[in-house]
Amino acid sequence: MDLNFKVNQMKQNILYLLLLFVAVSCGENGGVAPVPGDSGCTNCRIFVSAATSNGGIGLQGFDDLCNADGNKPTDGSTYKALLSSSTRNKDTVDWPLRALKSYYRVSGEKITSTNAAGVFIFNLSSSIATFNTDCWTGLNIDMSTSTGKTCSDWTSTTGFFGNMGISSSTDTYAVGGRDTGCSDTRSVYCVEQ
Repeated sequence: MDLNFKVNQMKQNILYLLLLFVAVSCGENGGVAPVPGDSGCTNCRIFVSAATSNGGIGLQGFDDLCNADGNKPTDGSTYKALLSSSTRNKDTVDWPLRALKSYYRVSGEKITSTNAAGVFIFNLSSSIATFNTDCWTGLNIDMSTSTGKTCSDWTSTTGFFGNMGISSSTDTYAVGGRDTGCSDTRSVYCVEQ
């Protein structure tokens, strides 16, 4: 009987230590375990590019546009374009938004946070920008990839369409719901990494 009591006590102690470890590990991230490999920004920023482009410069071309843009903070931070495609979307590691992060304008106003899937929680607290411009996204209003509306994965300017978000919107139209021809020029949302 005494041995069974000690074994049960040991099991309870191990369980307690395991729960304590999980609580300590998760405490800094809203009670959810950190995303493996996510050592990026803490209070992440988003800006609308001053530069515009047609929809055919490729994902890397848009990322380069963000990192050379006049609206980019000059603190050495790195940015990715908030564009969805067959290779960059909420289900891939190349997705620029991170799960359970808060996102802010460069001026400091909170835009929103992301959920565990790495997508915005709507309605936004603040619009992404104070001015109204259309930004390429390739997204539907639920932040899924808009099939057939990504300018052929951002590589073509002819015969295709691209979805856009409205920078001054706080509802789901901030990320999608409108489209235009890929030869048109638009800004892009740039997300700190």
